[in-house]
Parts: sequence; C-alpha cells; structure tokens
Amino acid sequence: MKRIVCAVVLASMVCVALAASAFSFGVGNYARGSMLIEHGFPMNEMVNPASYQFGTDLRLRLDFIEVAMTGVLTNTNEYLNGIGTIGVNLPLFGLLDIGIGMGPYYLVHFDNDEVVTYRHFINPNDSANWSYRQVDNYGELLTDSVVGYRAHADVRLGNLSFGISLDVPS
Repeated sequence: MKRIVCAVVLASMVCVALAASAFSFGVGNYARGSMLIEHGFPMNEMVNPASYQFGTDLRLRLDFIEVAMTGVLTNTNEYLNGIGTIGVNLPLFGLLDIGIGMGPYYLVHFDNDEVVTYRHFINPNDSANWSYRQVDNYGELLTDSVVGYRAHADVRLGNLSFGISLDVPS
C-alpha cells in the first residue's frame, strides 16, 4: 500500500511539473491591509479603503519554484516595505495557482540621494507595532529579520490573474 501511495504522489508531482510552463515572470498591483485578528475579525476595517496600502507584487517562477517580492509605498513615498519570499507554486487545472513561501520582511527608506535598508524585528514591549533596524548588507537582512510565511491563491484568466494572499510574521 505504501508503494502505491508513493507512486501516485510521485506521478502527480511529475504531472504538475510537466504541465506548468518552465518560466514565468509577473508584475502586478498589490493592495495590503494590515489588520490584527487576535481579538476578533475586524470586518469594518476590511471594507474601509483607508485601511489599505497599494504597491507592487513581483513574481518569478521556474517550474514550481517561485520567488516573490511584494512592497507598498507610504503616502509620502519615502518608505517601501514588504516581504520577499521563496517557495513553491502549484498550478491546478490550468486555472488556479496555489503557492506558499517564506522569507524576510524588509523596509527601504529613500532619503534625498541615499537608499537605506532596514530589517524588521518584533518589539517585545509593543508587538502590535512594527519596528526596524538598519542593516549594512542584504545578507544581514536574510539572517536577522523576522521571517514571514506567505500563502496565495490566484485565478488565471488568459494572461491576467487575480489573487489573494496572506502573510503572517513568525
């Protein structure tokens, strides 16, 4: 029985890998709403446009491996913050894409002629507010930042896709 299950799982993985196009790159609009749900689901915030920030979602996929980067600009265009992830993307039925990934949160500050990158950390005194520290290189961002988990589901209609994603800090 174990051999049959393993064979079916392996055959399914091969079919998914062969059915997907080998390479895909996408750029899209992104709207992010940051809402705490630990004290209940905030339905009034979900329908309020002022609760959202807008930015860009970049995705690069090679077979089923996906690298994604999302970022939103502040109202003054001084800060870009988001999450960069690496994970898997599984196309289902030629119409639906399901993906999961993990990676660091980041913040980039644009000040006159200087661009400074910051890593996200959780302040133990106030975990609801995001806190950042400056990094000297990208490696420090990868090793010291809070890791986020991201899941997304997209419906593909030709060359367009419409999706929803959820990212959760660890």
